[in-house]
Amino acid sequence: MRWGTMAKNRGKRLDRLPPYLTYSTWLKLLEAVEEYLPPQFDKSYWDGMKFSGSTRTTVKGTLVFLKLLDSDNKPTDRLQRLVDCKENERRAELKTIIQEAYKPVLGELNLERATVGQLEQCFRDCGAKGNIGDKCVSFFLALAKDAGIALSPHLEAKSRLGRAPKTAITRERSKRPKAEMPPEPEPPEVPQSTKGVPWTELLEELLLQDFPDFDHSWSEDVKIKWLIRELIRRASSKKVT
Repeated sequence: MRWGTMAKNRGKRLDRLPPYLTYSTWLKLLEAVEEYLPPQFDKSYWDGMKFSGSTRTTVKGTLVFLKLLDSDNKPTDRLQRLVDCKENERRAELKTIIQEAYKPVLGELNLERATVGQLEQCFRDCGAKGNIGDKCVSFFLALAKDAGIALSPHLEAKSRLGRAPKTAITRERSKRPKAEMPPEPEPPEVPQSTKGVPWTELLEELLLQDFPDFDHSWSEDVKIKWLIRELIRRASSKKVT
């Protein structure tokens, strides 16, 4: 399938990066809103979800990108329809959501014939590079698979890598009472150790949300110098106030 006319902002940065949420977190969110869709996604709701601070920010960004959450943190009619849909209708609703939200990213890319490299380039053109870009691609392919969007053999193979064992559309609900279900472990909000891991990668997800001027395509030396300068500037401004 084709995705319509290529958006004018192709090759430039979008207002926000495409979603790079883990699919297991997406499933957890869907299960929660199916049981109870709040009139507003305020702090108390997120506290109840027990998401870490960085995950909470990424989840909200995902909902906004998919136009499921408005600027007042209230669920849109689209999210309400997705929740209210019967199982056999939800796939079509999710497909519409994906097509409209990702149109500026994918442009005229034909997913039934595309290679993995072509898809990755679409996300790089929108500023999603490196580790973040890989996460964006993985999340998109998982969504597309759930929605029944036809994918090329190369993308099909890529979508099976790292997928959760069940999907939002085809999952079967467990017969075990919820009380017996083991709680899902939450990663710490801030890693306790960065030994052996480039610390700039660990900070990218937070920096992209909190520092709009940060560019993850910079070299590591530039990132380090920029971050040190920004932290010093912010610390100095706090002392003055």
